[in-house]
Amino acid sequence: MKFFTAAVFFALIANTFAAKPEEITLENVRYAYLKREGVITKSLEEEKANLPKDARAEDLLPDKSPLRNSTLFHLRYLTHLERTLRMTVIDQETRRVQLKSELLPSGEDRRIVKMWKELETERFLQLAPPPVDKKRRRRRGDDDSAEAELNERFASRAKSLLRKLEVSEGRLDTALSRDRQDERLIGKLEKEITVFEAQVEEMRLAYFGDSSTDSFELPFEPAGDAPAEKLLTDVIKSRDALLRALRGEEPLKQEREKKKANIGEMFIESQNLGVILDVSSSMTNFIKPLKEEIAKEFSSPRYREVPGCRMDWSLIPIGAKPDGSMLAMEDLLIVLKADTIFWFSDLNDGESPQALARLQWLLDISNANFYVNSVGKKPSRGLEPLVTEFRKK
Repeated sequence: MKFFTAAVFFALIANTFAAKPEEITLENVRYAYLKREGVITKSLEEEKANLPKDARAEDLLPDKSPLRNSTLFHLRYLTHLERTLRMTVIDQETRRVQLKSELLPSGEDRRIVKMWKELETERFLQLAPPPVDKKRRRRRGDDDSAEAELNERFASRAKSLLRKLEVSEGRLDTALSRDRQDERLIGKLEKEITVFEAQVEEMRLAYFGDSSTDSFELPFEPAGDAPAEKLLTDVIKSRDALLRALRGEEPLKQEREKKKANIGEMFIESQNLGVILDVSSSMTNFIKPLKEEIAKEFSSPRYREVPGCRMDWSLIPIGAKPDGSMLAMEDLLIVLKADTIFWFSDLNDGESPQALARLQWLLDISNANFYVNSVGKKPSRGLEPLVTEFRKK
């Protein structure tokens, strides 16, 4: 499946981004995508036309046809466009209230506003990158993700609160485990935890906005007839149709109840287990024994086999080697609703900032646990905070 096939689409984008990259502003990005002759709407219609209307269910089976990967790339495009558009229709008064938090240091609200603009611009630009300026010298930080920067900023500012919450929860667990329980202490610790949780959520709202209702299948009720609202409504209809096609007519299989098992020396609890296997030549001898170990405990695990373990993420597949690990993550978490991911690899191939930001979003929205079993390296500094548990084989 080809993406953005209309010549007019590329021409309009190229004209819009004729300026040097550092001169690109949020305003001209919005102009190109939301106002100028419905460019995005046209590209959506063309992508829909490329989807096979008479495809059989088996045409989209995992690991059976490249058509599923093409369709997953289209779903990736839709979910990213949806996230981007939702930022443009957010209630600004609500955001102003969220940014008034007394937990933020002086001037941090202005910093967050600036980061949001950078993030919004980044998401728009990912839909169709501007032409590469070959004369422009590469600068340190060119590949940094605005989303990753926002996540790191929150983690840094909330670190003290999260540590206090962790300590109070640990003390409460200890108090509850004693034969003679101190009801006064337990009550005090429960109140502390409630306060700390509220403060963490207040800070989270300031940095990320209201994500309490986030979902891969969140509906949208337009409040008016703004271009972004009309487009978002169309995107969501396309998204839901695509999910139905990828899931097929049969109900999604899962365990009858959450099962607990020891896999790869890790204690895993799951009702809908997703397993991603690095099947590169160096991993061959480990795959069969691991599958046998999993089969003893889980009746309906969902496997995705990927040659290598590189984590990249882009909206348009470039080159012969697709970002298989991330596409497998999206398939398992968005389409098949896995509540746990078990990733077996050697972690030798690394990951991009864009992939880490996308992975964090996937895990946050799905609320899934992420277990990593490696025969090689440990998780990198960027990957480690996203991992529920790690074991080296």
